[in-house]
Amino acid sequence: MEQSWRAGRVVTLSSANTIADGISVTAPVVQSLERMRSLVDDIVLVEDSQLLEAMRLAISTLGIILEPSGAAGLAAIRAHDLPGDRLATVLTGGNAHPDLLAKMFG
Repeated sequence: MEQSWRAGRVVTLSSANTIADGISVTAPVVQSLERMRSLVDDIVLVEDSQLLEAMRLAISTLGIILEPSGAAGLAAIRAHDLPGDRLATVLTGGNAHPDLLAKMFG
């Protein structure tokens, strides 16, 4: 989706290599891209390692288990120098795969 947003047209990928399958978009919907281009000012990306770090932070400080996609906003806040005095993100999804949790905390 990020590549499509930057290109201003749908860019289709054969696959996306990420643990954040809930936000992995390989074939954007034209109408969604058009709407996004009118509403979104910028996009930042995070690595899987940053998602895992954000998941660990959420569980150790807030006591909540996030799935990788749900930790993306927190990872972005930690990884990027984002503008603004106050930043907020939605923390969602407890649908983390048990193998991933075992790898993180096992």
